[in-house]
Amino acid sequence: MTEETATDDEREPIFEPRERALITASASIALVVGLWLGHWLVPSEAFAEHITHNATYTEGVDAYYQPTNRLLPLFSVFILALGGYWSYRGFVEADEEVAES
Repeated sequence: MTEETATDDEREPIFEPRERALITASASIALVVGLWLGHWLVPSEAFAEHITHNATYTEGVDAYYQPTNRLLPLFSVFILALGGYWSYRGFVEADEEVAES
């Protein structure tokens, strides 16, 4: 069967299941590390309780930065758990393919 007549189901996958599992694990870890490094690279002065300055065109606006909100740790755990689950499924699928052949 030629490439032009092959349907999506008949085409060879771009990555093997083990490779997809490694990509998923690496991507989830890199995303969480990037989020936290981006957060930690902000100078501590930026996390002061109140930094008073005119943040808009109107007078009397107090702009302040909020430190780590409650969602960042939860989001990090969720990303790692989801990436871990997908990676685990990929390794199980790869082992099943090896056992079949």
